Amino acid sequence: MNKNIAIILFDITSPSGTERAVANLANLLTEYGNYKVSIVSINSHDEGKCYYELNPEIKIKHLGIEKANLFLRTFSYIKLIFSMRRFVKLNNIDITISTAHSHNCLSLFYGHNAKKIACEHSNFAACPIYSRIIRRLVYPLLDKVVVLTPSDAKHYYGIIKKDKLAIIPNSLSFTCDTPSLLSNKRIIAVGR
Repeated sequence: MNKNIAIILFDITSPSGTERAVANLANLLTEYGNYKVSIVSINSHDEGKCYYELNPEIKIKHLGIEKANLFLRTFSYIKLIFSMRRFVKLNNIDITISTAHSHNCLSLFYGHNAKKIACEHSNFAACPIYSRIIRRLVYPLLDKVVVLTPSDAKHYYGIIKKDKLAIIPNSLSFTCDTPSLLSNKRIIAVGR
């Protein structure tokens, strides 16, 4: 029986790194894992299209929850929790995969039966101190925490059990026909 997976992120219409990683993951899970994948885009609206190419079998749910200032953020988080609880229940979601530290923590409340996987797409120290404190409390209660690098994993060893932690680098959206000969000393970094 196919598992239903919901991947939650800020805005699938944005041409950013996490959005590319989510599109790659959703495509891989759909094509090779035989999963039914839904992408839940928190800040985008129904007319928004995914910036990256997606398998047509992948469903996109736009919640249209506007980004809020610090004062109104609590209300947007409450709205997100109720929207996700409804989405998880109506779509029989087996696994939720969230992609930002705030949503990773909120995923604890998305539905009792769904497994909760938190994916960290930023450096551990990049989060505000209050987020780090909340992560220490919530992350041990999640089913799995995924980080991108071994150096980031070191920050989580004292917080969660090692069997709940996985190191999985982002997948590539392309394949290379020939490996590099490593004959030149050249480093290239591309980002926003």
